Parts: sequence; C-alpha cells; structure tokens
Amino acid sequence: MDVDDQVLNAEQGMPSRRTFLKAAASGIGVACMPLVAGAQDRQFDYLLKNGMVIDGTGAPGTRQDVAIRGERIEAIGSFPDSAAAEVVDLDGATLCPGFIDVHAHTNLARENGAESKLFQGVTLDITGPDGGSDFPNRKPGSPDAISDASQCSSLDAWARKHDEHGLPMNLGSYVGHATVRELVLGSEQRAPSPSELQTMQDLVRQGMEQGAVGLSSGLEYNPAGFAETDEVIALAKVAAEFGGVYGTHVRNEDLLVIESVEEAIEICRKSGATLLLTHLKVAGEPNWDKIERVLELIEQARDEGLDVVADRYPYLAWSTGLSIFFPGWSKEGGTFRDRVKDPDTRVRMKEETVTNVVANGGWGALMLTGGLGESFQHLMGKRIDEVAEEAGQDPYDFTCDLLAENNVRIVGFGMSDENTDRIVSLPYCMIASDGSALTARPDALGHPRSFGCFPRAVRQYVFEKQLMPLHELIRKMTSLPADTMNIPDRGRIEVGKIADLVVFRPEDFQDRATYVKPQQYSEGVDHLLCNGKFVIKNGKLTGQRPGQIVTSSR
Repeated sequence: MDVDDQVLNAEQGMPSRRTFLKAAASGIGVACMPLVAGAQDRQFDYLLKNGMVIDGTGAPGTRQDVAIRGERIEAIGSFPDSAAAEVVDLDGATLCPGFIDVHAHTNLARENGAESKLFQGVTLDITGPDGGSDFPNRKPGSPDAISDASQCSSLDAWARKHDEHGLPMNLGSYVGHATVRELVLGSEQRAPSPSELQTMQDLVRQGMEQGAVGLSSGLEYNPAGFAETDEVIALAKVAAEFGGVYGTHVRNEDLLVIESVEEAIEICRKSGATLLLTHLKVAGEPNWDKIERVLELIEQARDEGLDVVADRYPYLAWSTGLSIFFPGWSKEGGTFRDRVKDPDTRVRMKEETVTNVVANGGWGALMLTGGLGESFQHLMGKRIDEVAEEAGQDPYDFTCDLLAENNVRIVGFGMSDENTDRIVSLPYCMIASDGSALTARPDALGHPRSFGCFPRAVRQYVFEKQLMPLHELIRKMTSLPADTMNIPDRGRIEVGKIADLVVFRPEDFQDRATYVKPQQYSEGVDHLLCNGKFVIKNGKLTGQRPGQIVTSSR
C-alpha cells in the first residue's frame, strides 16, 4: 500500500489493508471495522456471501463469505455488504473450487464453445491426453511443418493461437508421445535411431520448458503402440526432469491389462515421473476379476514410494475408434483401409480381431456413434450384432466394410459397476471425463461424458451409492488434480489463490446426457467464475471469455 493510502485510512479511521486482510485471513471477519461507503474505496470486486464453502482440501464445508479482487481470492470470513462493489448472496449454496478435468480432448481452437464443461462446473481442462497433443508439428531447426491446421509448432504458439480468440475456460496440456513419435518416425513400426530418439527428447523438453504438465501416451493406439518400453522411459525421463506427469492410456485394458499396468509402473520406476493411470479400468466381463491384481500392483508401487495416481469417469461404457480391435500391424504405414478391403488380409486379421472383440463383451456390446459417412448414417446408435444381422452378414465382415470407407467411432459397454466403484473410491483417484468441451448439437451422438461427467459423479457417489461425502469427492475434482499437475494456485479456496469457483446446490446438480441423447447440458450450476470473472451467473452464460492457458509451475 502506498503512502497516500495509509494517510487516507488513518484520517478516516479505517484499518490498513494489511490489517484488514490479516483479520480476514484469521477468520475474525471485519463486520465491526469501519469501512468507507464509496465504491472507489471498497476492498473487493465481488463478495460471495453466505455460501457453504468446501475448500477442496477434503475438509467439510463451513458457512463463510469469499471475497474476490481481480483474479484472486482476497479474503475469507464474514464481511459487510459495503466491503464490495458487488455482493452475491448464495443463500447456503455450496461454493467450491472450479472442477479440473485432467483428461480432456478439448480443442477450443477448432470448436470455440465450451458449454458442455461450463454447465458441469469445470474451469480447467487438461488436454493432449492419450499421446495426442496439438503441438509440436515441427522438428527443432526445421522449416517444414505438418499441414494440419489445428496443429501448432510449440506450446507457446498453441497459447498464442488461443489468446487471439479468448477462452471461456482455462486450458493446460500434455506433450503427446504419439504426436512426437509420428513427427519423427511417421507411422513406421520400428525403434528410433539414437539421433531420432534425441530429437524426440528435444521436442518433449521444449514442451516441458514452456509449461506442459507432462508426457501423455496412448500405447493401445498406433503408431504409439509400435514403441518399445525403453523409448517411452527415455521420453518420460525428460518430463520427470521438470517434475512432470506421465499420463498413460496403457497398452491394453482387457486381456493384457495386468501386463500393461506392470509396464506403466516400470516406466514410472525407471523415469522418476509421476504415473497417472488414466481412465483406469478392466474392460470386458471375462477380465473383470483381474481388478484384484491391478489394484495390488498399484498399492505395491505406492508402498515402494512411487508416485502413482489414477483417474476415472463415472460410466460403464468407453468410447474409441472401431479399428482398435484390429492387429497393430494392420495400421502400419497408413494403409489400414486398403487392408480391410483386401479379402486375403481380412482373413489374416480375423482371428485376432474377433478375440479382442469377445474379450470386450462381443459385437453386441459395441454401439455405433460416429464417423459413419452418408451411406451408413442410419446405423447411428445401433449395436453391431444387430445391424450385421439385418444386413445378412457376419459381424466381422460387416465391420470391415464399414471401416473400408469410414473412421467409425463406437461406445463399448464392457465395464463392471462394482469395479468402477472400487476404482473411484481410491483416495488417489480423480474424476476425469475423457470428453471434450462442446456446444450441444441435439441430434449428434457420442458419449455422454462430455456433458455429464462431474454432476453424474456427485449424484452417483455422494447421494445414490453414498460411497463418500461431498467434500471428499470435491477434493478428487479440485485439489488432487491441481497437486498432481503441479498447478499450485488453483484447486483450493484459499487467500491468494486464483478465483476459479463454482456455486451449486448438490441436490439439484444433475446430468441429463444419456447414451441415446448424449449432447444435453447438465443442470444446477448457479454461478461459475473463471479467473475472477463470471462465466455463468444466475444459471445463465454471461458471454465473458476470461480463460487462460495454464502452465505447470515447478
């Protein structure tokens, strides 16, 4: 505070700002302190009064006021209305940190709306998971770049691109292993040479230096699946140098899930990076009993001192591309469509493909949800066994015909409710959507997690199943992800933290998205603040775009 402010406060009998904030931070409150009524002298921009404050640490809620100045939380306690330029009476509604989604496929440069996440109370999406980030698209020192317009040369360029348009919410990102590998090796099934590996490490280092949260991988997909474990360890070591996370969609989530989790833990052990087992699951009913060994491996690793955490969405169906069931070699070189058209190659691929489908519940567990093209649009929302029977074809051959012309997406119903409850209940498991920030298209299909993940978790795990109290679930959606991603100024309601805040009434917080109609907004968010600005006020979007590119702090 400058000298003029000190004199003004002394002449008018006001406490100094330091005294004011010291009292506020101590919980004493300042209701009895004399305050100047003029708006120019008020201490706060906003005062959120009478909220049930759940601070994100795992502590139960307490009735308090939260004061905001600029983009940060200025004080917590009990304050008179005259302390702020604008007062919002919450009337006992829950006030907590904005939710952080650590596994999001959001691309706000391509789709500029984020309503599906805002109406869930999400203020920060971590993008670039499963090995695919929107940068880099250029090798160090090379003028040549991948032509994809959605790709950027670096995290800094990615940030500038978003800043040009403004953001309705905050974004952070991984560096994607597959993005880096494909840039250096293309879609070849081979190990990198020493110089190629060095280039890949340099690209990861560049991303980490610019603030990426870590390295992500999707080893179940190709060309990433062509990588040997040692390659991933070498890149994860670079992320670990910066205190980064290794977030992985493991190499297999059904028949070989145990071996795949073992590999992920080995990468963690040898690289020193925090391991995030993303959308942790055991898929396919024949594999459900493997959850015992998977959880045992994780607990053993944590007992060993390794930093291992997980995330999970509150649904029993996953979503991905239909080609995932086909052998890895069939996708080498970018000629997969030619291979599914060739009768002899179809025969070679059939046994492994059908085995993988059966391990995930069979053709009847797979719903067609996108990428079907004009010829097959009428099949949207139907199961593969059903449409193959209608066509008078074997399901495998029908699938090959679909994939010969289209990048088909599916939803697969293959997870155990009991296993999901066990995973979500782990104290180190976060809630994450594996979805995107979208503007609703009512006739579109897809997975409901983009529109309903966070309120669904509250409804299911707090109220219906009573697996945990609300304050514990909120910790899993706020401070735990902030700590995991090394973003220290978010994820808690605490003086000095960024004012990313959500106000809702838990009993009215509802997801509306279903598998049949997945693009329906959730209900129940009264207010949502991002960087101290209202993005939702009184249940309605304000049109403000105060979001920022959030980088990891180390």
